[in-house]
Amino acid sequence: MVDHSKHFKRVGLWVGMGLFVIIILSSVIGVYFLTMAGTFELLGVQYHSVWGLIGFVAGYFLIGFIFDLFFNPLAAILSASTDSRSFSSFITIGLDIFSNILSLSVMNLVMSSVALTEVALLTLAVAIALIEFLLDKDRHAKSSSY
Repeated sequence: MVDHSKHFKRVGLWVGMGLFVIIILSSVIGVYFLTMAGTFELLGVQYHSVWGLIGFVAGYFLIGFIFDLFFNPLAAILSASTDSRSFSSFITIGLDIFSNILSLSVMNLVMSSVALTEVALLTLAVAIALIEFLLDKDRHAKSSSY
């Protein structure tokens, strides 16, 4: 008789890991979505439908990830060349703002269902960059004094 419990455990492990990844990714995208939806309401940004907003946030998330692959190492290289912690933070936040402006501008050009004004674009870029900077202590810490 063949013991199928080993196969069931392996399948259960893969299904469990897949569900875990789906839950984590949906939570991260959900936080981005709720943040963007709330900020859009505060800034008076008009969007045609919730699905358009979901597409905007998902596209921003993907494009922002691609831009972060280029700008995060650049920030690390530029920050490593200075001894000043405040200048290093300034470089990191500045490059994050620039990356967010690029991501939001690309999504604004691609999606016609969401129209960002310049003020909303800059406000979102600065707010997202500051939140990312404050939540990511490992990236901008030069010592373990936190």
